Amino acid sequence: MGSKNLNLLEIIIALITILVCTYFYDVSDVYTPDGALYEGLAENLVNGTGYIDNIRNDFILPSIGHPFLILIFKLFGVSTGLIFGKLMFGLSLGMSVLLVRALELKRVIRLAVVPILYFVLPMSYYWGVEMSLFFVIISVFTCVVWFWKKRTWLSALCLVVAITLHLLVRPIGLPIMYLALFMLVIAFWKHRKRIIKPAFVVIMPLCIFQFVGMLSNNMYQDDRLITGTYSDIPLYCANNEYIDLKKNYFSSNWKEVSPELYDEAVGPMLIQTTWKDRSQLLKAKTVEFMKSNPSKAFGGFFWRLKQYTINQPRNEGVYLFYAWLIGCLLFIMRFRINLLKDNWALSFIAILVPIAVVCLTALFPYTGERYNLSPNIYFLVSVLLMLAIYSANIGKMKYSKFVE
Repeated sequence: MGSKNLNLLEIIIALITILVCTYFYDVSDVYTPDGALYEGLAENLVNGTGYIDNIRNDFILPSIGHPFLILIFKLFGVSTGLIFGKLMFGLSLGMSVLLVRALELKRVIRLAVVPILYFVLPMSYYWGVEMSLFFVIISVFTCVVWFWKKRTWLSALCLVVAITLHLLVRPIGLPIMYLALFMLVIAFWKHRKRIIKPAFVVIMPLCIFQFVGMLSNNMYQDDRLITGTYSDIPLYCANNEYIDLKKNYFSSNWKEVSPELYDEAVGPMLIQTTWKDRSQLLKAKTVEFMKSNPSKAFGGFFWRLKQYTINQPRNEGVYLFYAWLIGCLLFIMRFRINLLKDNWALSFIAILVPIAVVCLTALFPYTGERYNLSPNIYFLVSVLLMLAIYSANIGKMKYSKFVE
């Protein structure tokens, strides 16, 4: 069978696999409080209410990215969180197919990626954020590879959009972006002409993100559109002297606090004046705990770190972590100094970005299958990047289209 026929057959098999996996993907119909909040905020964006919590009335707002995606799907007629989850899942699998084809991996690996993702990804809840995270992460990686191979302004613009959307859905990637900006500043002195487009890719998402922040401050006198209003609550829940920090976190954990200390423990989270007052108090409490109990704070962080790596609730995620870890060791031993040459940027992404993501995620108290989604996607795609660089030296790969 000719090469073109094999490529066509591969695409047909990939499409069929995506449709089957999307059909059987188990999207829970549980209407969680978070799901109700996301949907309500999406509706508030168009009915004149604004980005205001009139759904639960507890000052808790996420950053705007996920409600914005829900709004887009609603405008196209998607009326239930079940359909939203399945569509996002299918689109994300489609992006993963584009990614592995762009990486020019062996055919057997390309065909295996979709089934692997199906079995690794956790269930998404009604209007849940999990599939939005899957979509924005896989989109960023796909656009990174496309930009790395093409170096065109169109590929740069697509990457800017993907990164910006990722930051608005989950601003946890901001430290990585600032690190990339720092690396560009260092590279500027020797490679001024070569970093014009990479600089555009890094600086533009940060500028757009800050513009949305300015818009947020102009409309609401705070940064709710880009940072949300609740990050200080989970940080406090992950750093306090009242509950066990080395166990899966649930809000019910606070019921284990003695009656004498209960009001003192939960009081900072229940302030009824403004969320800014709550935020200021919770930050002070968190910093005070870290200073006075560094061993307990680090112990909780290290325990959660293991939940995202070697102690995941599902073995598939643990296997991904070990595959990534072994790949990093072999990759560094194989390339050594060459890591800093043609493939330095993709090597940085494949090796250091998963570390940053896991460490940032472990700062918060949440553990469990749902919260392993982001680390596991980063582990898997990083392994694919390492395979591509190792086998084909992606920095010198010939230009090619996603679909031949």
